[in-house]
Amino acid sequence: MSGFVSFVIAGSGAVGSHIIRELLQLKNTGKIDNVTILTRSVSSPVESMLNTSAHLCAQNSRNLDEYKNAGADITVVDYGSAESLKDAITGADVVISTLNHHPAALQVQHLLAEQARAAGVKLFVPSEFGGATDRENPEGVFAIKESVHHKLKELDLPYALFFTGPHSDYVFVPYVPRLVLVCRASRVLTRGIRLLGLDLNSGNVTIGLDGNAVNSFTTQRDIGRFVAYVLTNLPRSKLEWRIFRIEAERKVRNFGHM
Repeated sequence: MSGFVSFVIAGSGAVGSHIIRELLQLKNTGKIDNVTILTRSVSSPVESMLNTSAHLCAQNSRNLDEYKNAGADITVVDYGSAESLKDAITGADVVISTLNHHPAALQVQHLLAEQARAAGVKLFVPSEFGGATDRENPEGVFAIKESVHHKLKELDLPYALFFTGPHSDYVFVPYVPRLVLVCRASRVLTRGIRLLGLDLNSGNVTIGLDGNAVNSFTTQRDIGRFVAYVLTNLPRSKLEWRIFRIEAERKVRNFGHM
């Protein structure tokens, strides 16, 4: 057993919602004591940048009501304020970041990690939950994620990293039109659809080459269940500075044009 009984989750979107629900089940059985969800204020320049992201542009208040009714504490924070973050996470054993992959959101984790260290947090779970970032010469969001790893090492704040591959209940669904409707972020449509080689506007599809290349896929629900189980059942020595590579299934994802 890890001995961790107090958890703070930054981000309550796709992956975060599943982790929250699993932790709340554990709270309601008495296995852990506290689940706190950080929700955003809109008062700072940092928050303005975060709100440009499709995944953060509309927080589902009904979900927050659900979590509160299930026993979660909801805390409004300013992600640009060290004092706000430290106050919100003081007393927590573990901070879990599920902030989305917009560069501004990922960069926020540097300040979040600093304040977690100052508040005495024992373990930090940065926002991974996708492709492995322990790669040579990472670029883009992978480079930002790696910079968070370096920051945690600099702070001597142990991390646990979860590499899951793409989410099979997310990337195969033409989800983007809904986000465009909510956020008016028309560029996201092209970016999201082409992720899997699907162009619904033109009717073109990018399909596999020889069919031998495979990728790991994991559903978001399975990610939530695995993360909650590991963080509460493994001893701390098997959590600190560890990488967890999980997959629910392997599917071909070798792109070429036909």
